[in-house]
Amino acid sequence: MPKQRTTGTPGAPAWGAKTVLTAAILFGLFACAAPPPPPEPAAAAPAPAPQIVNLPQPETPPAAQPSERDCLAEAIYFEGRSEPRDARIAIAHVVLNRAADEKHAGHACEVIREGEANGRGKCQFSWRCDGLADKPREMEAWAEAQTLAAEVLEGKHKDPTNGALWFHHTRIADPPWAAKLRRTAQLGEHVFYAR
Repeated sequence: MPKQRTTGTPGAPAWGAKTVLTAAILFGLFACAAPPPPPEPAAAAPAPAPQIVNLPQPETPPAAQPSERDCLAEAIYFEGRSEPRDARIAIAHVVLNRAADEKHAGHACEVIREGEANGRGKCQFSWRCDGLADKPREMEAWAEAQTLAAEVLEGKHKDPTNGALWFHHTRIADPPWAAKLRRTAQLGEHVFYAR
């Protein structure tokens, strides 16, 4: 009987080198083999072509149209930002009084733009035709003008001008047009007039 190698452990079976190598190869192949790839999915049906449907679009207001509050705030800011609060409220009321008057435009934005088409110096509100940029630079005064404009539009302030449709700064000594009108108030550096 040929002599067999022992593993060093009494009673353990003796393995030949060829057997160990064959077992290692077989075990290694099975132990390291990746699982089989999943089956290829069935080809998906092509997506249906998109259909064009003409749905009605919601109406959007033109972005360039400022609100009545913004236009009223412009008048307050450019005509009276350095004036006391009651004078700024009065300026806002003149714009609204003119908007309500049949001889003037019907919206605060139209009122402050009256005369622009006639050229420089022909505007009802001088700051609209003075050639300077009409962009607020003093943010605190602008915020206050917006707040006052909103409050006047909400009816939170009584008209301190008694229905005035015109005003001028006291730097202008009695403009010729004022002689035909009734003076209703002076608030701050502004004098107010009605028919």
